[in-house]
Amino acid sequence: MRKLCLSNGLRLLIDKIPYAKSVSIGVMVHVGTKHETKETNGIAHFTEHLLFKNQLNFSNMYGNTYIETLGGKMNAFTGKELTCFHVQILSEHLKEAIRTLKDMIFSFSISDADFDKEKQVVIQEIYRYQDNTLERVKIESLMQALGPCSYAFDILGTVSNIKSFTIDEVYNFYKKFYTPSNTVVSISGNIEENALIELIEMLESIPKGVIQKQTLSPVTFKGGFNYIHTADYQSHICFVFPGVSSKTPMRGYYAYFILNHLLGGGRNSRLNQTLREEKGLVYSVYSQTIIFEEIGVLRVIASTSEDNLKKVYDTIISIIKDIKETGFTLDELNRCKTAIKSELVFSNENIMQRMFFFGQEELLGIYKSFNIDEILKCVDDITIWEVENVIKNTFGGLHSLTISTKNPESFINYCKERDDQFPIL
Repeated sequence: MRKLCLSNGLRLLIDKIPYAKSVSIGVMVHVGTKHETKETNGIAHFTEHLLFKNQLNFSNMYGNTYIETLGGKMNAFTGKELTCFHVQILSEHLKEAIRTLKDMIFSFSISDADFDKEKQVVIQEIYRYQDNTLERVKIESLMQALGPCSYAFDILGTVSNIKSFTIDEVYNFYKKFYTPSNTVVSISGNIEENALIELIEMLESIPKGVIQKQTLSPVTFKGGFNYIHTADYQSHICFVFPGVSSKTPMRGYYAYFILNHLLGGGRNSRLNQTLREEKGLVYSVYSQTIIFEEIGVLRVIASTSEDNLKKVYDTIISIIKDIKETGFTLDELNRCKTAIKSELVFSNENIMQRMFFFGQEELLGIYKSFNIDEILKCVDDITIWEVENVIKNTFGGLHSLTISTKNPESFINYCKERDDQFPIL
């Protein structure tokens, strides 16, 4: 992989794969929910939507429409810390794809009609997620764990915020963050050397813009309990524990991934083996790592029928207490290492995943290295004592619990009978 720093501050990553017949391109801008306030929550995601309505300088089409005429695929997503526009296309159309992304992302010419129409589209997207109880539990769990900080905001924002945004307000937000120095362009696939020169010229023509730094308030883990009253067939349980940030040193970082895999990261995990395979109480149970620049969490999510809710709650607590008290075996450690290394290797052999890997590592440092062999060696070298230290840090204090249930009073009374008080574990 080659990294080029262009004169306007943009970072260009070139991952040449000669045998490929396609390229995957990602334009990653360091802006997301993290950079919002309560009043502007949703503006980063709304901006992403609006940029698809930019008309291209060289065509009367929108960017995604033009890419499809070339047989390519374009999409985008907004996260807590970045917004990414990505294209998969045949190598012969690389220059057209870069020109399309450049015109679409680094200009802002939205008509009043498109602006109002896209508001309605995003509002419908919000309504869709509000009808999904599990998604609401995930959002509420992060709010409960982290308190009223921008990391806990819903990426989509609120209906009232979306309705209130003006074109000037969105444009001022856009100008602040959509600058070359705040952007990484990552390309993986069959990239010809003569095409690269034209790409650099094209990307260097983007104006520098005004670099504006934002000071964010410190983020701390809060913990606690909350619930969603629902009439759904299934109830959901979500525990959230303190995790690691992308600034955590490499060995501690991957030791945390090993803990996650042991707990709920696969079919052989403690959660899945006990709750699904042994007791048949759930169809879906898993744990996941959520990692940001300033903080991170480990989340455990299980879905079950109302009559099994208390049993699943008890079992999750029992599993975590057992891990705290007795740890796990060397066989389990080696199995988890093998699984994590396999996931890394499988991803490294996929062109689109390589593009995301290099781009996100450059922008956010979430893999700790560009070198896959270095990462694999790090995972291999982690000791059982390092993982046990992560267990103590993760399960040693504060945590949060969010549930959805038809009968919250019954669940709360059950916890009182058990004399459960936070922290439970």
